[in-house]
Amino acid sequence: MAANAQRIKKDVSRGDCFEIIVNGRRIKAYEGETIGTAMMAAGLYALRSSKEKKEPRGIFCGIGVCQECRVTVNGVPNIQACKTLSTPECCVEL
Repeated sequence: MAANAQRIKKDVSRGDCFEIIVNGRRIKAYEGETIGTAMMAAGLYALRSSKEKKEPRGIFCGIGVCQECRVTVNGVPNIQACKTLSTPECCVEL
């Protein structure tokens, strides 16, 4: 699940670094970064499975239209990872 984890490193200004918790695993996030961005940077691309075929789903449109990036955040289901800012110690369940 964490294959090819990466962030752009050169010439990028970021806010403060902190951790979020995804399925019990701590990953880095930065102030102003969405949950989806932090997860993709950590190599976590599959956010849920489709209802019928159980196929992996992840961030598709990145602007909140497709609804494919829905996760549970701090116990609240159906939160769009592509539109929701990371906060320190937030708990994300896939």
